[in-house]
Amino acid sequence: DSVAILVAIRCEGDVYAALVRQFRVPIGREILEIPAGTLEGGEVVGKALEEIQQELELTIKREDLVDLNAATGIGAEHGIPPSPGGCDEHVRFFMVRQSMSRAELNALQGRLTGVLEEGERITVEIAKMENVASLAPDGKTLMALYLYNRLLETDY
Repeated sequence: DSVAILVAIRCEGDVYAALVRQFRVPIGREILEIPAGTLEGGEVVGKALEEIQQELELTIKREDLVDLNAATGIGAEHGIPPSPGGCDEHVRFFMVRQSMSRAELNALQGRLTGVLEEGERITVEIAKMENVASLAPDGKTLMALYLYNRLLETDY
C-alpha cells in the first residue's frame, strides 16, 4: 500500500500545488505528480510526513496533515485501489495546507530532492492548483484533486 500527499500552498491570494517530477521506470519517462511513497510496513501518517520531507524538503507537523479519505468518506477504511484488476495496492490520500511568501514559493520551484541512495532524482515544480490536472495527468494526482475538491465543497 502507499500514501499520496497533495500540498496546497496559499500565496498572495492564489493556491498552488507542490508537485514532483521524476522518472518512472514502468512508463519509461518522467512524470509530474504529487509526492507519494510505498508504506513498506510503516505507519501511514508517518510515511506521508516522511515523503513530504524527502520529496519537497518541507517539515510538516502531524496535526497539519488532513486524511482526505476520512474527511470525504471515500475509501475511508482502506484507501483507494488505483488498479484493482492489476494489483492489490490501496492508496491513502492526504493533504496539507501551507501559507508561503512569494520568496518561499520561488525557493521551492526547481528544488532538487529525493533519496539518492534509492535512485530518486526529483525536481520540485510549483503549479497553480487550477492547472494541476492538465499538467500532471497521473492517476493518484487526479484522485487527490477530486478528494480535495470534494472537501472544499463541504466548507472544510
